[in-house]
Amino acid sequence: MFALPHPALNVAPSRLRAAWRAHRELSVFTAFSLAFSALPVLFQWFTLTDTVGLVVPWALLLIPRNPWTATTILAAGTAYGLADAREAGLVMAGWFAVYALVRRGGYWQAVVIVVAMAAGNLLAWQAGTMMNDLFISQVLWIAICMGVAAPLRLADANVSRAQAAHAQALREQRALIARELHDTLARANTQIVLRAQQAQAHLHNPNHTDQINTALDDIITTGHQSVLDLRTMLRLLRQDTNTPLDPAPPTPDLTTTLTQARHNLHQAGLHATVTHQGDTTRLTPTLTTTLTRILDECVANMIKHAAPDAQCTIQLNITDTTAELHAINPLADTRHTTPATSSKLGILGIQERTHALGGTTTTKHTNHQWILHTTLPLTQTNAVQEHAPDAPGNRRRRGRTWDWLHAHWGLSLLTAASVVIAVFNMVDAGIRLTTVVGLVVPWALLLIPRNPLAATIILAAGAAHATASDQFTGTVIATTAATCVLVRRGGYWQAVVIVVAMAAGNLLAWQAGHDMSYALLSQVLWLILCLGAASALRLADANVSRAQAAHAQALREQRALIARELHDTLARANTQIVLRAQQAQAHLHNPNHTDQINTALDDIITTGHQSVLDLRTMLRLLRQDTNTPLDPAPPTPDLTTTLTQARHNLHQAGLHATVTHQGDTTRLTPTLTTTLTRILDECVANMIKHAAPDAQCTIQLNITDTTAELHAINPLADTRHTTPATSSKLGILGIQERTHALGGTTTTKHTNHQWILHTTLPLTPNNEKGKP
Repeated sequence: MFALPHPALNVAPSRLRAAWRAHRELSVFTAFSLAFSALPVLFQWFTLTDTVGLVVPWALLLIPRNPWTATTILAAGTAYGLADAREAGLVMAGWFAVYALVRRGGYWQAVVIVVAMAAGNLLAWQAGTMMNDLFISQVLWIAICMGVAAPLRLADANVSRAQAAHAQALREQRALIARELHDTLARANTQIVLRAQQAQAHLHNPNHTDQINTALDDIITTGHQSVLDLRTMLRLLRQDTNTPLDPAPPTPDLTTTLTQARHNLHQAGLHATVTHQGDTTRLTPTLTTTLTRILDECVANMIKHAAPDAQCTIQLNITDTTAELHAINPLADTRHTTPATSSKLGILGIQERTHALGGTTTTKHTNHQWILHTTLPLTQTNAVQEHAPDAPGNRRRRGRTWDWLHAHWGLSLLTAASVVIAVFNMVDAGIRLTTVVGLVVPWALLLIPRNPLAATIILAAGAAHATASDQFTGTVIATTAATCVLVRRGGYWQAVVIVVAMAAGNLLAWQAGHDMSYALLSQVLWLILCLGAASALRLADANVSRAQAAHAQALREQRALIARELHDTLARANTQIVLRAQQAQAHLHNPNHTDQINTALDDIITTGHQSVLDLRTMLRLLRQDTNTPLDPAPPTPDLTTTLTQARHNLHQAGLHATVTHQGDTTRLTPTLTTTLTRILDECVANMIKHAAPDAQCTIQLNITDTTAELHAINPLADTRHTTPATSSKLGILGIQERTHALGGTTTTKHTNHQWILHTTLPLTPNNEKGKP
């Protein structure tokens, strides 16, 4: 006998649950239609119509995958049920199909079903069936279904737009961060590597001490500024907005930037012609900063790629309408670039910056020279305006009115429709109290956003008056619309007050002898339509709010992730570069310490290379839409090697180190290994910065069957001087986030004499390598 394999049986329940969650609405509609088709079977003989009624509703489930097949089956079944005039389940399935198709944008399929229903009504009428009440009920229910489906489709479109905006915001944030990182840290770190190499070339010449000292000064200054920029960015990334914690840095001075460009080119052994014309003070801070970034990128490219003793040219011209930058770089015949000195992302950043300001950047690259030309318009936005006349008061008022109408266009439209109906009633019936009330009351709809209670009182009184008079005026339209608006805004009690007022008015009209059957039916149907649309829109608003909240959370998480990775790689590396450069400078005037200086320069170059490689890898990742790297993922760090390097770095800093570990490090997953490596590096960096001279620092790593524990003890110096270039106080936050993400804990204890860190990470099935 045929039997399903065990894997198929195992996944079947989960697939059914997933299908139910994805199409819960259609499943409910199908169940209701089948229930109504099955009811007649309990009280009469089973007929062909009953069979059709039990089969056709299942086609509702086909709408997501094959809408035209579902439409054909449902249209034929609905027409058959109406022609037979006794199959409610088929008709209900047709209504539900219209709703589902309109919401999904299948307007032509919905039209086919409506036409089929009209044909079924025509066949039933020709067969002698009284179709008046049945036809009216069909029209009303189709109107209700379409009235609920249309706003839901609009809401679905809003959710899609919110999700698209979310994805676009993530991409723009990544591009912004990548651009700022490249134009500050990548350029500075590249300069550090080049200057360290130049210093090392002069090391064995005793007459070049001044050149070495100048190079080390440049490295320290650039390193300090690089770390300051990085730590400022880390603080900004740790916030929910782009508002800086500290006052914004001053706008760079273009004249100073041009002078610095000339100096840097001369320091690199190049001839430089750097000129400018025009008043730089006319430029806005944004335009000035953009030109400064472009100038820095041009200078960096000239230093890396220009021929020896080449004549480099930079021209800046500022006119009444534009700011133009022209750069010519004569290229060397043989150009050697490494990932540590070139990422090819600088031009992309320049183009993005100029495009954001409405400008253009063109580059021309030949075998002998590289030419860049940037033009930025001095529009009213980009040029400093000496006199910006204030708009007249009436213009501001018109602007505020237009903004309010744009924000509340739905209320404005409902008010206009109600007033138009009231005007027609007044023209038809003359000026009476009822028509005047119908003309005045709808304006209360505009009060709902600011004063819902006052609007409710006015609308409830108008509703009671209109229904007591048995008059279908603009007031009735306005009050039913008000219930929709109030329910959507969560004002359920106000909506109840209006419905009670309408019920009271109907009761008064009935006591006065009016026939209220038609009026009551129309009011109930209108209320059902409004409440259905309001509930759908409120649900959609909740979906949009959740999408926006998820968007904001995703942005925060992305910023925190980038900040954490930047701190644990670049900030730490750049801090080490600054400290090693200071150590090398301390040995500079001692001829017996050449080896120490050479070792320090080697460390600076190695650390700088790795720092720039890490940064450029991050830039490439940030330039992608996903976190999947362009190149193969770097190998997982080896914990044993990391512990050995930690001991070496502590000894180099003049500290005594006890670094031990127990357990098998190969049992850890790459994620857990990387996390422990980051924490180890942070502990070592803090020990080097804050430990007392000749202190005994301790690091212990213990790996058991269930946990990985890291214990670090740092004896603190009595006087500890930290600067923004060496400490941001964000390292512990990053450690806590990393351990929390893996279900672990990190505790720190800080006294006047020592600093203790204890991290515990569980070796759960997700964090421990499975055995074959």
